[in-house]
Amino acid sequence: MDVIREAKIRLEEGSAPDLTWEMELVPGKKPGVPDSMELSYAFGDEEVSFERFNTSPATRVRLVAMRNNFLNSEALVIDGLQRLSYEAYGPEGFARGSDEVIHVLIHRGSRTMGYGYLIAGAQKTSRGLKGGKDEFSREALHDWLDECRDLAYSPGIGTWTTAEVHVFPDKPGRLDFFEEERLRKMSNGRWYPGAEPADADVWTKQLRRYPRTADNIPSWMWDVFRAEGVTPPIYNPEFKSVDWKNRRRPVTERGADLTVEPTVINPSLEPGVFAKISKKLFGA
Repeated sequence: MDVIREAKIRLEEGSAPDLTWEMELVPGKKPGVPDSMELSYAFGDEEVSFERFNTSPATRVRLVAMRNNFLNSEALVIDGLQRLSYEAYGPEGFARGSDEVIHVLIHRGSRTMGYGYLIAGAQKTSRGLKGGKDEFSREALHDWLDECRDLAYSPGIGTWTTAEVHVFPDKPGRLDFFEEERLRKMSNGRWYPGAEPADADVWTKQLRRYPRTADNIPSWMWDVFRAEGVTPPIYNPEFKSVDWKNRRRPVTERGADLTVEPTVINPSLEPGVFAKISKKLFGA
């Protein structure tokens, strides 16, 4: 909390927090099950500080909140929000006269979909983002969010599922990340065409790109895999890899290394990881 408070103070004063941080999973006794997460951080040239957290669900919720605050102090996020504010409220901005622009974008493997709002006083006007078309340029919004998704990834912990962008005309914007699909329905209670909850195939693709340990896959995502009988890709901290269908690919700080061809693994030689997945998926 002291780190978050200091970052907020520096932002409010208009200075760059110059915060560097890194979060790493610490392997436990069982393969594929982290014992804890270690956080290191520093402001400018100050001495690096270290904190270690256990992997309880409550701790992971706090870490997600901390990650959001850290990411909003990153130059990539600050500069991106400023570009969006200029496109919305600059001389030719589409949102001039409004108080806030809100975008809710859901990441699904290789594409991002979502919806948005314009806020003017007490009036809230919905805005659609069908097919990725929007008043914001693709470079300023979607391409920038691709970079933010890589930046937000922590090996074994994952990256955001939904990003909510808040842009204002007269103050710094904000980028919030969520570990859920923040979808909306039509007035008749049905899902918008193409905007219904994602299936196991979609989440498999995302986990192959941004893998998590079995314990860091959220319960709602496990429900999707169980319903379809699909075994998800899993992050293996012992090898710093993503394992799926007897395949293994190395993982970097920004996700799976797609430049490396996956290797074949023999599950009989590594029963621990696959037994853990089976228990999570089938309860046996």
